[in-house]
Amino acid sequence: MIFTASVSAILVNIPQKQAAYNASKAALVHLAKSLAVEWTEFARVNCVSPGFVETDILSIHPEEWRNKWFDMIPGARMAKAAELKSVSISKQRVWKTRADDFTLGVCLSGIRCLL
Repeated sequence: MIFTASVSAILVNIPQKQAAYNASKAALVHLAKSLAVEWTEFARVNCVSPGFVETDILSIHPEEWRNKWFDMIPGARMAKAAELKSVSISKQRVWKTRADDFTLGVCLSGIRCLL
């Protein structure tokens, strides 16, 4: 099982205020980690926490915000939805193998800033 959370689980987004969104994503990451421990007998649980993904919904936000977000991305581009899909599919293949039994509760993050 692979949950999709958000890099917002570990970072405070600016300039927008979205404490509820960040808290819900942090809860999802912790749920994945908890289930990974509790379900070891029958499931592998991990999660993916992408950074900003280029989608149509971004256009509803002020351009000033979008420029701020873009400036914080080390690779100078947002992820494409297809890239997120390919990460989930490839990780699902790896995480489902018997050779990878110790990979539990991992959260693969798309960190937007290197500090």
